[in-house]
Amino acid sequence: MSSTCLPVLSLVLLAVIDGQALIAQALEQSAWNQWRGPGRDGHVPESAYPKAWPGKLELVWQCEVGRGYSSPIAAEGSVFTLTRRGDNEVVSAISLSSGQLLWESEYLAKIGINMYADGHGRWPRSTPLVHGDVLVTLGASAVLTAWDRNTGKEIWQFRRSGDVSTAELFCGTAMSPLLHAGRIYAHLGDDSGGELLALSLEDGEPLWRTSLEGPGYASPVLANFAGTPQLVTMTQERVIGVSLSDGKVLWSEAFKDQWNENIVTPIVHGERVIVGGVRRGTLALRPSPSAEDASAWQVEVDWVNRGTTLYMSSPVLVEDQLFGFSQKRRGTLVALNPENGDRLWDMEEPTENAALLWAGSQLLALTVGGELLVIDVEAEEFVVQHRFEVAEKPTWAHPLPLTDGLIVRDSDSLMRWRLQ
Repeated sequence: MSSTCLPVLSLVLLAVIDGQALIAQALEQSAWNQWRGPGRDGHVPESAYPKAWPGKLELVWQCEVGRGYSSPIAAEGSVFTLTRRGDNEVVSAISLSSGQLLWESEYLAKIGINMYADGHGRWPRSTPLVHGDVLVTLGASAVLTAWDRNTGKEIWQFRRSGDVSTAELFCGTAMSPLLHAGRIYAHLGDDSGGELLALSLEDGEPLWRTSLEGPGYASPVLANFAGTPQLVTMTQERVIGVSLSDGKVLWSEAFKDQWNENIVTPIVHGERVIVGGVRRGTLALRPSPSAEDASAWQVEVDWVNRGTTLYMSSPVLVEDQLFGFSQKRRGTLVALNPENGDRLWDMEEPTENAALLWAGSQLLALTVGGELLVIDVEAEEFVVQHRFEVAEKPTWAHPLPLTDGLIVRDSDSLMRWRLQ
C-alpha cells in the first residue's frame, strides 16, 4: 500500500471531549454516495452544517492518494477516491475518522492524451458511486469497474479502452456514472463516436446500448417529463432525453460548444431542463410529447441568458434561484431566476473555476485555488461571510460535506477539515 496518510488530530477523542459523541457516530454512517451527493444536485442536508460558522477550520488528517481530479464520495465510515499512479488507475478506501488507508486496488489503464491537453494531466475526473456493498468507478480510459466496497475485490469490469481513443478526447472519459433501479448508466466513446449504455449492477452485462456521437464531460441526471421517466445528458453535440427502459432517444436539442467540451450537469426544474456552455450561454429547454403523435417529442427553448456562460462548474438550483459560476468578467458568481433566466445579482470572483454546493441556507464555493467561500444568499446581493484556505494545490474536485466539516481533494491528496 503506497498511500501516505498523516493523522493530525484524533476526531473520536475530540468528539467525546466536546460532548458530541452521538454526532460523531452519526457522521460515520453518513453517505455522500455519488457525483454531487445523494440527489445528484449539490444539495447538502441542512443538518450537516451549522447556522453560524467558526472563525477557522482545523485540519484533522491528510492522506496522499495519487494524482486526480475525481471527487471523493463517502459511505459507512469510508471515503473512496479514484487516482492515477504511472500506467495504473488506483481505487482507495480511507477511514473517515482516522485518515488511514483501509484498502486500495489498481488496474492497468494506459492512456494517450490530446497534444493540446497534455498539461491537464492523464488522471481520472469521473466521480465514483457506491450502492450497498458495491463501489463503481469509471477511469479516464473508459474502464468501468465494480468493486466490493468492504475489501476492494473486483466484482466485474467493462472495458471500452480498445475502441476508445483517449487521444481524441481533450481530457479522457470524465462523465460520472449514474445508478437507477439496479442499472448503471454511462456514456463512453471519443470524438469519432460513442454509445450510451445501461449495464447490470450485478454482473456488468449490457442491458441496452444506444449508438450516439461521443460524450462530452457532462454527467446524466434523471427526469420525468410528461409522465415519462428518462435520462437527460449532454453529448458533444446536443442535449438529449433517453428512455430508461430501452435507450431510445426521445428528444434532442443541438448544443455544440467549443472543443467538444459540454461539461455542465443538466438541471431539471419542473418540466424544464437548464443547461449551459460558453458559446450559447445558459438556456432552459421544455421537452414534451407532440400533440399530433405522443410517441414523437418536441423541444421548445423556454429562455436564454447569453451573458451567463457556465463552463466547468455545474449550477445549483434552490427554489426560485439558480446559482452558478460564469466565466465572464474573469469569473463571476451569479444568481438567475430559473423561470425566465433573468440575472438577479452577481459577484465578481476572479478564479478559473468554483465547485458549488448548497448547505442549509448558504452557498459554498470551493475555488480551484483552494479557497472555500461561505456565502450568504438571503441578502440582496452575494455576501461572503467566511473565506477559508483549505488547500495549497489545485482543487478541481468537489468537496465532500460532513456533519462537522468537509473532505477536500487537491491534485494528489485528501484532507479532512473540522469546524472548530
